[in-house]
Amino acid sequence: MNDLGRSPAASWVDYDNDGFLDLFVTNGGFWAQNNGGALLTNFLYRNNGNSNNWLTIKLVGTISNRSAIGAKVRVQARIRGKTMWQVRQIFGGDSQSNEQPHDAHFGLGDATNVDLVRIEWPSGIVQTMTNVAVKQFLTVVEHQPR
Repeated sequence: MNDLGRSPAASWVDYDNDGFLDLFVTNGGFWAQNNGGALLTNFLYRNNGNSNNWLTIKLVGTISNRSAIGAKVRVQARIRGKTMWQVRQIFGGDSQSNEQPHDAHFGLGDATNVDLVRIEWPSGIVQTMTNVAVKQFLTVVEHQPR
């Protein structure tokens, strides 16, 4: 990459829904408005993917806030022969002029499934799922334990 700009924000987002995160970089904003109004181009760097597996989880809060901000999603999978844990926290913006997607995306390498998904909702409710298929977009709705 040799693209130049004054970049106040960047977001990792799977804009084409292929399971691989792409990078969107914004340019300009406040700097452009206060420096002669120069028009600066934003950049979208597409990730063409590979053979690795992945899982993207969208949370829908019913007792917690609908966007599930504050929730933690943990996954356990066997990657390259080792049991590995990954965690994502759902949050709003993370810097100036920046908002990340509210989905939890996990790169899983050669894992053939996810052994355990554990969701810790802001309400305190904990949900778990086992033996979850890879290469999918999964929506999980918060529910109260029975």
